[in-house]
Amino acid sequence: MPGDFDYLTGALRDGDIEKLEEAASIMDDFPEGCDDFTRSRWIINAIDLGSVASIRWMLGKGVDLAFR
Repeated sequence: MPGDFDYLTGALRDGDIEKLEEAASIMDDFPEGCDDFTRSRWIINAIDLGSVASIRWMLGKGVDLAFR
């Protein structure tokens, strides 16, 4: 289900743009925010998972890379 950590990390890992779009449409803090499980920013999760397609999609959504 969108919003679930495993669902979203799977979509990020697979570069599943359809699932990412679905999650973004129902979650206020995706892809910009942090996950509720590890408190990592979603863009960091995408980088860790190594999915270029997901990273490109997130950058296209305007994810801010200036964070601490």
